[in-house]
Amino acid sequence: MKAFLIAMQFLTRIPVTVKGSIEEDELLKSIYFYPLIGLIIGIILFFINQLVSGVMPSGVIPTVILASLVFLTGGLHMDGFMDTMDALGSGAEKERALEIMKDSRVGAFGVLGAIILLIVKLSFLQNLSIHVFPDVLLVMPILSRLAVVVSMPMGDYAREGYGLGKVMIDGVGWKQVLVTTAFSLLLVFPVIGFRVFSISAVLILFLFLWNGYLKRKIGGITGDTLGATIEMADVLVLTVMLLF
Repeated sequence: MKAFLIAMQFLTRIPVTVKGSIEEDELLKSIYFYPLIGLIIGIILFFINQLVSGVMPSGVIPTVILASLVFLTGGLHMDGFMDTMDALGSGAEKERALEIMKDSRVGAFGVLGAIILLIVKLSFLQNLSIHVFPDVLLVMPILSRLAVVVSMPMGDYAREGYGLGKVMIDGVGWKQVLVTTAFSLLLVFPVIGFRVFSISAVLILFLFLWNGYLKRKIGGITGDTLGATIEMADVLVLTVMLLF
C-alpha cells in the first residue's frame, strides 16, 4: 500500500499521506503502480468529460479536460518539460545544461516549449472524434506513465551524486518494464483494441531516439527529462489516435 501511495504522490497532486521515510526498495516498488496511477487519472478525466458533456459546448470540453489534467498532475511533468527545453535549447555543454535544468527559474525556451505543447495537445483533443475522445482520456495517461518506466533502463543518470532520480533510473530494470507493460496492455487493449500496438511501436521508437539524444547532449536521463517524456508521450498517443 505504501508503494502505491508513493507512486500517487510522485505522479499526481491528489492528496495522500505517506508515513515515515521513503526507502529505496519502496521507491522502486512504486514503479509497478505507475500504470494504475495513469488509470486513476484517466478515469477522473473520463468522468469529468461525462459531467460537462451535457452542460458545456463541445468546443470547450477539451480545454476543461486539458486544464483538469494539468491540475491533477500539479504541473509536475510540465515543469520537467520546461526545464528540459531550457537546458537543451541553450546549446550549452553538459555541465552547464544540467545547471540550467536545475535552475528554478524558467527561461524563454521553457515558456515557448510549454505554449507549443499545450497548443498541440488542445488542438489534437479538439479534433478527435466524439467516439474516440472518451477512449483517449482513459488510455493516454496509462501509456504515457508506462513510457516513463520503459525509459528508465534505457539510459544512465546524467547527474553526479545521490538522489531519488538516481535511485529510480539506476534501479529500475527490465523486470519492472515487463510487468508494467503487461499490466498496461491488459488495461488498454479492451478499450482501443489493436491500436495499442501501433501506439506502442511509435512510443518505443520515440524512446530510443529521445534517450539517445539525451545521452549525447547531457550524458543521460534526469527527473526533469522523465517528466518531459510523459508530456511528449501524451502527444504521441494523441497523434496515433487522431490518425488511426
